[in-house]
Amino acid sequence: MAELSHEQRKRSLEATPKATWALILLVGLAMLGGWIFLLFSPLGSAGAPF
Repeated sequence: MAELSHEQRKRSLEATPKATWALILLVGLAMLGGWIFLLFSPLGSAGAPF
């Protein structure tokens, strides 16, 4: 495998981690959706006050 040049290494380190933030957002939205589902569904209403 070829070594990265100094310019490529510098550009890679300065780049925004877009995939990481996309994954964090996706997991957060999935957790929020699951929480809302359990809050308003009959499956999670065993101890709900309403």
